[in-house]
Amino acid sequence: MRIEKLHREQEHGDLEQRVREYTRQVLFSLTATTSEPAAVLTSAQEHLRAITDKTAADNDDAFHTAQAVFIDEVLNLTEAAMRLDSTPHIQAYQTFSQALIASPASPLPDLPLAHRFDISAKIDRSVHLSYLQPATAQSLTHACANELPQNSEQLAQLIKKYDVPEALAAINLLQRVHGGADNIDVATAYQTIMRDIEKTATHPFIQTAAKSAQSPIENAPTQPLPQVITRHAIPFLGKADPDRLRILFKYIQQPEMREFVEQQIHADFAEISLAGKLYTFDFLAQNDSHILQRVFRVTEQAALNKNTFFENFLLGAYDPSFPERLLQTAEKISPEFMNRLNERFQAIITQHLRSLEQETERFFAHPEDMTSFNPSRVTQQMYVQATQLFTEILALAQTQQAETPQIQQLFQKVEAQAFIFKNMCSAAFADNPDLTLLDISALSVEELSWQETTAIKSRLLAIAQENFPAIPSIVEGLRAILYATDKKTTEKNRFIIVRKEKEIIAFLRIEDRGAEQFVASFNVPAEWQSSGMGGKTALYCLQILQEHHTVRANMILAEPIAARYIDLGFIGYHLRDAGDTRLIDIVKQKEPRAYRLPRFHDSLKNLYQQQAKNGTDIQLLIDQQAPTIILPPGTSDQIKQYEPIMEKLLNVHGYELTRYTHNDNNTEYIIGLEKADVAT
Repeated sequence: MRIEKLHREQEHGDLEQRVREYTRQVLFSLTATTSEPAAVLTSAQEHLRAITDKTAADNDDAFHTAQAVFIDEVLNLTEAAMRLDSTPHIQAYQTFSQALIASPASPLPDLPLAHRFDISAKIDRSVHLSYLQPATAQSLTHACANELPQNSEQLAQLIKKYDVPEALAAINLLQRVHGGADNIDVATAYQTIMRDIEKTATHPFIQTAAKSAQSPIENAPTQPLPQVITRHAIPFLGKADPDRLRILFKYIQQPEMREFVEQQIHADFAEISLAGKLYTFDFLAQNDSHILQRVFRVTEQAALNKNTFFENFLLGAYDPSFPERLLQTAEKISPEFMNRLNERFQAIITQHLRSLEQETERFFAHPEDMTSFNPSRVTQQMYVQATQLFTEILALAQTQQAETPQIQQLFQKVEAQAFIFKNMCSAAFADNPDLTLLDISALSVEELSWQETTAIKSRLLAIAQENFPAIPSIVEGLRAILYATDKKTTEKNRFIIVRKEKEIIAFLRIEDRGAEQFVASFNVPAEWQSSGMGGKTALYCLQILQEHHTVRANMILAEPIAARYIDLGFIGYHLRDAGDTRLIDIVKQKEPRAYRLPRFHDSLKNLYQQQAKNGTDIQLLIDQQAPTIILPPGTSDQIKQYEPIMEKLLNVHGYELTRYTHNDNNTEYIIGLEKADVAT
């Protein structure tokens, strides 16, 4: 909103700032007392008159401007309360803003037309202030017959100072006012304003909107802007301003505007998704003619795939600078290389992030969940991380001019992070049916090199110390890695970090051993171990490793995470002493395994009961070289007592640990083993 600065005198300070501070005091008093809005409004008017009488020679002009600033700040604070869902304040703020705009005591009708129009355009632009739109439109319409003709030049100049979304909202508002005022002088003034804007506005979108607005009144859009932009209309909202997108959403549907943009960017909007169109339009709307000409020149290249190029503009929702980086890259590399980059970006978005949003919708299927919280919030942090990596890829592409191993490595990293995040959330859904969208909306996962762990080393070590107070060798082993000084150790170790907001809720270490990868140091803070968002979630990163490597690890039999390793397809093949604990070495091969024992707990328990009918002597089964052996069900503490027999089965008799299940409340565990030649 562009309200002129108040008259100032050095000794009295900045009056505009004083008015805005006073407005906050007024609204605060409304929430703290039971004062009637009309009485508060009268008192506020007296205060504004008093301070402008003392500080300005032209009292009426200063008073009107102070009133406009006061109204503007009330609307700002009301919008802020509604955006934050600040329930205790919303009703008081809305009631007062309604009195300010539509009550008999409202100062709005007495303000100059330019101020009234400025305020009305602000209200018309905001979905949160939509309850005030009829009152402001009515106020303007009634005044237009007398005031619009003599103020047409002033209004045209005012609109041309707005940014593109504000100007489009103002043009839309004038169309509605024009449609509601049956007066030839108003119609003439309206056409004068639109012709002036068409000829002299600096942005082509504003010019095109003004040209379109000169259509005969029966064809002009006179309806209010759409009140709600749903997730289905704008699936990628990110950090973008929904009010700005709401206005652009309306104008992108207009044939004149769409035709103008399509001609300039040499693309068929019908082939681009709504989100891609919207963020392309948003980028063009926010920039000057120099930037627009750069876009137009790049898209003149016949070989450039405009569809994927503009689809990726939607990542501007998560990093406003990303479309400019796309444009810079397209200016410096071949269109064929640009096409390959854009196609890979789109594949990652579609295969991992959009599919996760769809899975989220299925999990949170209740209408109350969907209306109170947008499922796209779940993936927002992952989009931010992906966009950061895409930005790195674009920077490399500009200098390397080809898809080098370094670029390939970054693509693999972003694909891995997206894959891990998707499966992490899937695991959280599966483990905890009581999860809410708020629980997982702030989840993020990242892969860090050893060098990138500097800021979190102490926290990682503290988590390990909390988890393994009786096994110092585990803690000291992690410490040796984190604070290593030799280059070999630092280069071959990396970490998967899972966070909820800024808090680390799980981590593990991956050691690069060439064709094999070794996973260790898996830790979940105690407070997150029963959340369904820690243990099982981070382990899904191993699936991406398995596609290219044999993965090895070791586990402590009685630790809860041991069952999850086996559930993910690891095989236990050797039990050994490790000083202060005993470890089972486990491996996950690239090739899928065939199993004789069932995967699920109840099925395994049924098989154990059949086995027990023939006796419970494990040694007898060993002597008979039974192809499968199921140990008796037990608690986690009882399972530890099986270590001696497990050592014989694994190390001496050629069995492998292939099943390790538990019931729903983790009170009963069952271990199943198969002869190595049978398991494979």
